Amino acid sequence: MSGGAGFVYDFGVGGEAIFGGNYMVRGEVLRVMGAGMNRNRTDFKVGVGYKF
Repeated sequence: MSGGAGFVYDFGVGGEAIFGGNYMVRGEVLRVMGAGMNRNRTDFKVGVGYKF
C-alpha cells in the first residue's frame, strides 16, 4: 500500500469527577498509532462543566 497509512488503531483512557455539588471535571488521553504512519499521535482532552 503506497501513500496510505495502512493499519491504524487507537486506545485511550478517560475519567470524570464531580466536585462542589454542581461542578465536574473530565479528562481523556488517546493514543493513535499505525503501520505506515510517519508519526504516532497522543491527544489530551480536558473539560470543565457546570450542572444546572
